[in-house]
Amino acid sequence: MLGAGGLAGSCFVVAAAGSAMITGALSKTFQPATRESLAGSTPEIRMAYDGRGLAAIELQNLGTMAGSAITVLLLVPVIVLGALFPDTVKDAISTLSGWLQVPLILLFTLITLVQAGNKGWTLVTMVLAGGLGFYAMGRQELMGNPASLAPLLTGIFVLPVSMMVLGQQAGALLRIPAQVPEDITPGDEANSLAPIGGMLTAITAGVGSSSAISVMAERFTEEDYLYAQASSEGANNTLALLLLILIGAGHSSSAVAVQEMSGARLDLFAGALLLFATGMGMAFGKQAVNACTNAYIRVVSRINPKLIASAVLAMSVGTVCWETGTTGLLVMLAAGSVGYAAKTCMVPNQALLMILTGPVIIQKLGLAKPLALVLGLGY
Repeated sequence: MLGAGGLAGSCFVVAAAGSAMITGALSKTFQPATRESLAGSTPEIRMAYDGRGLAAIELQNLGTMAGSAITVLLLVPVIVLGALFPDTVKDAISTLSGWLQVPLILLFTLITLVQAGNKGWTLVTMVLAGGLGFYAMGRQELMGNPASLAPLLTGIFVLPVSMMVLGQQAGALLRIPAQVPEDITPGDEANSLAPIGGMLTAITAGVGSSSAISVMAERFTEEDYLYAQASSEGANNTLALLLLILIGAGHSSSAVAVQEMSGARLDLFAGALLLFATGMGMAFGKQAVNACTNAYIRVVSRINPKLIASAVLAMSVGTVCWETGTTGLLVMLAAGSVGYAAKTCMVPNQALLMILTGPVIIQKLGLAKPLALVLGLGY
């Protein structure tokens, strides 16, 4: 939006990403709901309608900041060595990341399949999403375009949810009750295991951190699971930024944006500035949440969800058409069909993320060339 580039633009991007991780808790927690939609909602929304939304916000914010801080602290020795011996550390981390990436993707994919209630449709979704991702990333019209992933992500995530909200039967919106502050201390397991899970999933560059902690869901209370999700997300995004600084690997959307503005190689000063900007963004987001929560509740509780869904749908589809043309539009519609079918069959979101990690597996297993020939792609 600002037309900023270079290091200044990169700092803006990571600060915005850090702020979004914190302020996103507001939109996740305080959503307009009907009696019907509340029955199948996420833990934080149910807590909000029980009057415990402030606790849900605090859990998510604490988890995000703790996951980020633990990741930085654990990697201080690596950061120091990277400053002293940049080439040696880069080669070592790149090699280790290469060894771990495919096994971790396969592990988290297997976890998703085992945990899924509808295993057959989950497997079908994974295959279709992976193949579609490979096809879209092999189209010359999209490759090299900074918005090349927009058709895939808009189609697989935005279209299905928007269409399902618009297709819901009209129901009376429930009033969000007054929120009562409370002190909640996360359990030791949520504190210790979730950041490790988030760090591991950052290496896969696409499999969300929920996969790593889903196997622990039964051991956590609802509050601890909410905290663990946020903590793993904070660790995931922080390690992705550190991987960018140390080895130039774009393992998150903000890391890819920084790559395009500053180049893959960052010196020690630039890396430190990016980490500082991320922390400042998170701190600013926390202050905004503290100041605006009550006003946010008053506003959002009066907005019909269908109006929000219509606006999101129009903006997302318009952006895809403008940035990627006819090819992007067709890819978005194909991805939307897969995503919508997955939603109606109760397939978990982690299966849909194969649209990003599927191409990695296809490439690493040596299947890219024959599949490209079948799909009519250049290789």
